[in-house]
Amino acid sequence: MASLDYAYRRLVNTLGPERVARSEFERMVYSHDFASLPKIALLQWKLYPDFVALPQTTEEVAALVKLSDESLLQITPRGGGTGWYGGSVPNRGGVLIDMRKMNHIVAFDPDGRTVTVEAGATWKDLEDFVESKGFALPIVPVNAIGSTVGGAINSGSTGFGAPRGGNLRDAIARLQVVLPDGSLLKTASEADVDGHLANLTPLFFGAEGTLGIITEATIRVVPKIARWPRTMRRWRVGITSSSRGPSVRTARIRRTSPSSPYRDRKTRWPTKSGPSTASRRKRTA
Repeated sequence: MASLDYAYRRLVNTLGPERVARSEFERMVYSHDFASLPKIALLQWKLYPDFVALPQTTEEVAALVKLSDESLLQITPRGGGTGWYGGSVPNRGGVLIDMRKMNHIVAFDPDGRTVTVEAGATWKDLEDFVESKGFALPIVPVNAIGSTVGGAINSGSTGFGAPRGGNLRDAIARLQVVLPDGSLLKTASEADVDGHLANLTPLFFGAEGTLGIITEATIRVVPKIARWPRTMRRWRVGITSSSRGPSVRTARIRRTSPSSPYRDRKTRWPTKSGPSTASRRKRTA
């Protein structure tokens, strides 16, 4: 293994001194994510990285990966650090790669309904950009304000909109990944956004950065849904309980606008435990 001083000089030559940190305070900031790890973990692992690198391009990320092979230092990619289980925390020191300076919107295709963004952009910034174009993201991760695109994909994140828009993996059309040997891989063809041909995108979803470092993602977008009309009905369901268990008794459709064609009415629903009360009364009579 190369000495740390030699590795530091190589990092500075690659990125410049302003984007390489090695002070104890800066390394301490990256020794935990959103939830601090217990202090006993410091006895088992080396949670403080030896260096913190802040690349701005895919080529610089590839250079850092090749330098890792040369110096035998572990590399740990990190997004917004909004995880809760130490996924972006090193366990053997090495070089921590902070991706947050790679935060640009690369391209937007309204006809193909896709947006290409760098891995360090936050979901909140991406959502604001897409909405300004009249579109929306099918799913937004939980910690959207601080969570980055690459971090959510690496950790297999889920979020708001999943019941309607599906899994985050389904919303990813294409990824650009730096492989462990420093080479660049695009997981799908630009002419095959729908994924009908060979598509390696699911391979990197939830891989925690072990198979490569994601530097760019192409995400599908959907047309922005207008607000619900004022004539939208509101359902009020009454729940009754008895010795035979709970049952749905009545559903009321209430009119929310004078122009609504729907009138107030009650609808009898069959109960889970048997016939409705009205049916039992008729049989008894």
